[in-house]
Amino acid sequence: MNLQSAFAAVYDALGYDLEVDYGRPPEIPLEEEWANRAEVILRAAGRRV
Repeated sequence: MNLQSAFAAVYDALGYDLEVDYGRPPEIPLEEEWANRAEVILRAAGRRV
């Protein structure tokens, strides 16, 4: 079983993308390196401008 595919399917099916406000920083701050990575990924996905 491909876990990434399973997680993605559940995420999409349950509408978690509608629950999370990707325009705001996470409630629990990320370390700088992880925050930078997250920013790049969110911008590439069109979740941040």
